[in-house]
Amino acid sequence: MQVYFKTEAMSTNLTLILTSVLILITSLIYMIFPPRKINGIYGYRTNRSMKNQTNWIAANKLASFIFVIGSGILVVQRMVFLVFFPHSLKLNALSFIATLLIVAILTIVITEKQLKKLLKNQ
Repeated sequence: MQVYFKTEAMSTNLTLILTSVLILITSLIYMIFPPRKINGIYGYRTNRSMKNQTNWIAANKLASFIFVIGSGILVVQRMVFLVFFPHSLKLNALSFIATLLIVAILTIVITEKQLKKLLKNQ
């Protein structure tokens, strides 16, 4: 059975909401099941975070928390845009991408700043 949406905008809005929810679920899984050991596949991987196990645990704990908050904001933002700007495809898509980029950049900046402090104390 196929579901047809009345407008392309509604289809795009629902896709962005589902994508936001998927990002939130992934972030929650990352926070609940953080990587225990330093690896090259899963986790917050930078030179500072991979210097030692203490940094690794701290970085992954903080990065996952920030991303859960950011992805929660993304979901709420999508709902607001669905209600107030349901037919504005460009605005919805651009705000989604901009918010996701801001969350990613803030995650890196905040986590690296904390790791720098942690390294000074070691």
